[in-house]
Amino acid sequence: EEKLGMKMMSAVTALYRGELSLAACAPLVFSAAEGGDGAAQDILRRNAAVLAATLGRMQRVFGASLPVVLVGGLLSPGSLYLAVLEDCCREMPVRLFHPTLSPLLGAVRMAAHAAGAAETEDFLSNLALPPETALDLRK
Repeated sequence: EEKLGMKMMSAVTALYRGELSLAACAPLVFSAAEGGDGAAQDILRRNAAVLAATLGRMQRVFGASLPVVLVGGLLSPGSLYLAVLEDCCREMPVRLFHPTLSPLLGAVRMAAHAAGAAETEDFLSNLALPPETALDLRK
């Protein structure tokens, strides 16, 4: 109530009326889950299970092991939500990983790969990247 600035029933009413966004409540759910609140933890588990099921459907459509790039605060290394999602995906043929490059450099490298350009030392040095960071997008 203190964090929302209103009584709980007023918050529920405001949610249903569209006066309070559900996204505004998300930090409260995460905080409660990290504090051990079972209901909040269940919300995260159910949400992660839905995301994992979506990834599973995508894997069936695209086949093989599906690489999934994790970006954003919810999926940052060490986050509770990431741990729950990883647990949901443990038995699935998806590869969850965090990007090591900025989105711009990643897009340049993927475009070069799609155009058939080899990631030579010259190519990587032009991007100011060490050769050991070469991508293998065939996995």
